[in-house]
Amino acid sequence: MIATAFVASLAIVAATAAPSKPTAAHLQSIAPMRGKTLAATPYGPITYNMGAPLLTGPLDVYYVYYGNWTDSQKKLVQDFTSGLGDSDWWTTTKKYYYQADASSPKVHVDGQVRFAGSADDNYSLGKSLSGDDVPNIVKNAIAAGSFPESETSLYYVLIDELVSEHALGSSFCTRYCGYHNQGSFTSGKAFPYALSGKIGSSCIGGCGPPSNQDISPNNDAATDAMISVMAHEITEAVTDPFAKRAWNDTPGFENGDKCAYKYGTTQTDSNGASYNSGWNGHNFLIQMNWDPETQACTQGSGASNVPSTTTAADTTTAGDVTTTADTTTTTTTTTTRRNTSRAPKPTTKCKTMDICCIYVGRSCDE
Repeated sequence: MIATAFVASLAIVAATAAPSKPTAAHLQSIAPMRGKTLAATPYGPITYNMGAPLLTGPLDVYYVYYGNWTDSQKKLVQDFTSGLGDSDWWTTTKKYYYQADASSPKVHVDGQVRFAGSADDNYSLGKSLSGDDVPNIVKNAIAAGSFPESETSLYYVLIDELVSEHALGSSFCTRYCGYHNQGSFTSGKAFPYALSGKIGSSCIGGCGPPSNQDISPNNDAATDAMISVMAHEITEAVTDPFAKRAWNDTPGFENGDKCAYKYGTTQTDSNGASYNSGWNGHNFLIQMNWDPETQACTQGSGASNVPSTTTAADTTTAGDVTTTADTTTTTTTTTTRRNTSRAPKPTTKCKTMDICCIYVGRSCDE
């Protein structure tokens, strides 16, 4: 269950150049278009920041279909989501855990992922959206009674190919293919949300699997490509949902990031499309997932692990998971893994709205 050319999702690095007061559109994780990934080699083990929250319980996913969506496209999203938790692919996500402190038990991610509901939005905020508009679309749907208010659910906004979306100096289908982030209810409580969209002809080359740009498992290349982005963002929203980072490596890459462009064993569908997973009557092509125990990309239970590309000298044993303790004065770690590369740093001061410079150390235009 995984993908042949999925979009890398650059986790935000807590870079020294990051603005002290991020905007509401401050991205937790972006999925850059292929060829525009500025830090293409995530390195080192993925580790846990002790006490940082995860979405460990059964996950309810609520969708807002923003714009024009056919019934068959909505059905594909629903069938993908409702079968994800029972898939081999999700067994890797279930290895991630929350732990309050060193003396507390580990609470692993649950195996249930539920399609909890959807709402249609006929361009209520227009066809040109800012990053701030996305959580507002979610809150408007909640206010209309479409969804309940929940801090432990994921709200997912899906935009059609007529919508442009711009966040932090970057934009959908120009620099990225999706992201997940944290919003706030009127009460001030945080909620996780994500954004992706149909991968139209203008960006299928950057956001779609190379083998499935003309044909795809469900005969809808734009929606099939989006499904791959959704898999990436859903698992990351579970393992790293809020501003207090939970699971990531030294430069800040999340589990989806570390397996970008790795798809494992694929098969050819009757229509000639590539796929590597399937459930609920559909085949899918989605990227691999990072196993925090073996520190490698995998397609899930029963599948072979694929070593990740890394610039680290590994001195840990297989199956080790490093936990980082978060304090107000210093950060300590029990890792014995020595990195030979440093996280990218900006060569010049970043402009406040330049997302690429803030997160990966150089301008989006370089």
